Amino acid sequence: MLALPAALPAQSALTGVVREDSTNQPIAGVELVIGALDRRTTTDSVGAFRFDGLATGIHFILVRKIGYRPVQLRAILAMDDTLDAVVTLRPATVELAPLEVTVSAIPPGMEAWEARRRSGAGYFIEPKTLRQSEHRQLADIFRSVRGVSLRYGRGNRIILINNRDRCPMQIYLDGLKIYEPRAGPGRATEPPDINQFTVAHLEAIEIYRGPAETPPEFSGTGGACGTVVLWSRRR
Repeated sequence: MLALPAALPAQSALTGVVREDSTNQPIAGVELVIGALDRRTTTDSVGAFRFDGLATGIHFILVRKIGYRPVQLRAILAMDDTLDAVVTLRPATVELAPLEVTVSAIPPGMEAWEARRRSGAGYFIEPKTLRQSEHRQLADIFRSVRGVSLRYGRGNRIILINNRDRCPMQIYLDGLKIYEPRAGPGRATEPPDINQFTVAHLEAIEIYRGPAETPPEFSGTGGACGTVVLWSRRR
């Protein structure tokens, strides 16, 4: 008998370049993070990047650099495929306030999050709680949140649903909408697996269980079943 080697899982690659939106010039030192795989890379001197050995399917890549607005890239990889992407970043406009020296427990960039927490609407998971729960999966943290349930979707992915209407909740990451129920053209129709987001890489979480709780900046189409806002770790 002849023993044949076992077939290896099909793997693909994602390559591309990051450019500035207004000048089309390449940007070096941009960080790209695939949170679900705990993989990251940075662009080289000509703005190029590459991820090898990726499984086929949908991958969400966070693209960020100080001074630019972050972008969430959604890549669909076919079997043994190499996908080439061009990502554009828009400079972030920052209005400088008068210089003040204060001591605060609020992580940098989370002032708006703190203001919404103080308003009393929604449910907030603070940085301290997440730092104490880094050994857990994100789904385990959501099990203790009232008004939210977990459900298995296709491919054994764990998705968040609203208890009242039993429908998937829309999801934001760093202020960008990455999933919207009843999606239109060009958007994912299947909710992402909530465990693709690693607790150790999150700074804070906002949960709004219906449109009545949801603040204006996260309302709109897709928010009828509630909204979850994830914030990447700042330090």
